[in-house]
Amino acid sequence: MPYEVSLLYRWVSPDVLGAPSILNQGYLDELKGTGVIFGGGELERRYRVEAARRGERACYMNLDHPTKPHWLWVNEVMFTKFGIRVPFTDFQQRLLRRACVAPSQLHPNAWASIRCFELVTEWLELPQEPEVFMCLFTFYSANTQGKTKKGYMSVRPTKYRKIFCLFEDSFHDFKVRYFKILPVGEHRPFWLSLEREGRFPSYWTDRAGFDVTPVTYKGLRAEQRDTVDVLAALFAKNNLAPKALLGSPEEARKEVVTMAGNNVFLNRLCGLVRPSPSVGAAVPTTPVVGHAGSGPSSTARGSAQPAQPTPAQPTPIVTITPEEGSSNDGGRNIEAQEVLQDYDPAKSFRWVQWALLKSATIIKSIEPRLTMMDEAERRNQRIVGDLKALNLQKVVLEEQLKDATAAKEKLEGDLRSTEKNLEVLRQKKDEEVATVQSRVKELESEVQKLKDSVASEKARADLAVGKIPALEKQRDENAEDAKAAVAATEGVLKAQLAVLVPNFDTSQIGFFKVVDGKVMDIPMDSPPS
Repeated sequence: MPYEVSLLYRWVSPDVLGAPSILNQGYLDELKGTGVIFGGGELERRYRVEAARRGERACYMNLDHPTKPHWLWVNEVMFTKFGIRVPFTDFQQRLLRRACVAPSQLHPNAWASIRCFELVTEWLELPQEPEVFMCLFTFYSANTQGKTKKGYMSVRPTKYRKIFCLFEDSFHDFKVRYFKILPVGEHRPFWLSLEREGRFPSYWTDRAGFDVTPVTYKGLRAEQRDTVDVLAALFAKNNLAPKALLGSPEEARKEVVTMAGNNVFLNRLCGLVRPSPSVGAAVPTTPVVGHAGSGPSSTARGSAQPAQPTPAQPTPIVTITPEEGSSNDGGRNIEAQEVLQDYDPAKSFRWVQWALLKSATIIKSIEPRLTMMDEAERRNQRIVGDLKALNLQKVVLEEQLKDATAAKEKLEGDLRSTEKNLEVLRQKKDEEVATVQSRVKELESEVQKLKDSVASEKARADLAVGKIPALEKQRDENAEDAKAAVAATEGVLKAQLAVLVPNFDTSQIGFFKVVDGKVMDIPMDSPPS
């Protein structure tokens, strides 16, 4: 990262800057196809997902569009674990804007608290307002370096108003599982208004959690305080488990409604959580239908001239504490008589006005549900079509399975036959090998005999070769003796002829032989044959 660019993120915690995303584009495309990000429908074609580029981090902004965000960083766990969908709900967007924090800058545990708050208020038909959530929870930075370096923002329950248990799951790898959401073409993304202004921070900001004005109970409006009181009265002592709420929403909804008992309506719940002024409790600012009280100057029930409620002088609510009324019929009759005795028609207008406001809120909350129902109907139709296609594919696959089973049985029969033939060949081969080994042993024995004979003949040859010089010497000696004997014999013969035949020419007498009627001289250097 260039030095001048790194200066933009010098306020970010090192564990964020040192955590590159491990999600690739192929995995994100498959995740989008499952519907966990956009929920299917038209939104699938209006948005696309994109993996982080090499060197990009979750806190980086698009420097080409720094003021008008072109993309939105999100974490995978938001969709796979908590059921968050794009576009975010109106409550989620208002809360992000109120807390001045980007979606990817929130720790998963914070998103778990936000989603659980949405579910509980929806089940109890309570208004969903960021101020109520920020009164029940406080945003803080979990980074140990404090204000110097900023990391992921989390939430903690405020004192005496804890309605959720600690989230049991721990997310260690969420820091490397983030990606972008971008609009397709010229489509205006949900995080921009009609004027192309950001509805909430889409990029990380160093002002997250610190420029936010704390929300106190006294700073809430009357109906907002009523919502806080209802949630605290129901769940402050019996905290809800976020893992159960997010894991099995339908079963959790039944449990939450059961915990609320018959106190389904907000006004009845507010009447239960408001203690009697006689025990020193705080006086509410919003009347509750079915309960009326005397003015602030009255100290007893049934005052003849109750004071009119004013903003500076709230109308007290007279209720019966659990000690005053029993659970039998007599107790309920006493409560009804006291309510009728303290009823003032002049104050009912404000109660009716409040009920109409709540009705309008409920109607407004139903509108997106109707849209979701239409979308769900279209999705169901697509599912039915897909189911028919799957059934047809099932029939084809069953036929293919039958063919494959028959082919398998044939192959198994061929395999058994082949194994049998191989066993016969193996036995025959073993016999041939045994015969060859026996023949080899015989040949080895014969070879050994031949080697012994060759060695003996070689020894005799060596002995004969050693006798050759002596024999040649003896031969030469014998040749000399023979020549001398021949010469002596020749001289004796010539002498005898000279005596016997004086006139005989003895010059032709010599050492010769007759070959084919011709006289051939024999050299005297070789013995006569």
